[in-house]
Amino acid sequence: DWTGEEFLAVIDYCIRTYFAAPEYYRKDGKVFFSVYSAAKLIDRVGGAEKMREALLEAQTRMRRAGLPPLHFSAMVHSEADCEKVLAAGYDSASAYNVTPYDFDDNDVGRVVGGERKRIMTHEDFALAHRQFNARMQRACKLPYVPVATRGWDCSPRCRQDEPFPWKKMSYPYCVIVSGLKPAVFGGILAAVRHQAESDPKKPGAIFINAWNEYTEGCYLMPDKWHGDAFLREVRRICGKSD
Repeated sequence: DWTGEEFLAVIDYCIRTYFAAPEYYRKDGKVFFSVYSAAKLIDRVGGAEKMREALLEAQTRMRRAGLPPLHFSAMVHSEADCEKVLAAGYDSASAYNVTPYDFDDNDVGRVVGGERKRIMTHEDFALAHRQFNARMQRACKLPYVPVATRGWDCSPRCRQDEPFPWKKMSYPYCVIVSGLKPAVFGGILAAVRHQAESDPKKPGAIFINAWNEYTEGCYLMPDKWHGDAFLREVRRICGKSD
């Protein structure tokens, strides 16, 4: 299990290596630092109060280094996580991605009728995004940074001799988003951008999953099927106008 000191060792490394870089992203002048599975980290360091103490000590170390304060963003996976990271002193929340592998228990399931299907269309996946991001935005008292995920296909991580459709639904044997279309991803991005810009809590950013998650089917890097079409959608929706 992690301790607060191990967390602070990561902060010290980032102070030496990253935080002073001029291109490093800042939110309202603060150095943006995102923590994956933040609720699990809170448990591992000993609870919300211990986490809050570690975050405050991190701010002290930033001041000693002559750097602006940190903006701590927590990646959450459920409504309960939102309450936990709020108590620990985080500044905002987000999610790493939108995935359909647990869709029987949440809004993602209802977009495909709640059936235990193994294939989801890209269009249904886009609807799942809107439902998931809206649900998390409502649940989080903190500003919620919405996430856009290109697709989802973990079959490269599965045993290749396992017959499809798989009998049990558990990672990585989970739903595949099929028939990816750059235009559909552009619609996901547009909805996420609109959510961020219209949110009165002003999250100030969106997350995009992911640059090179090849074995989960959500990479943006060019491939032989679509070239750089997905990256072009990012530029069209999120880039600066010419």
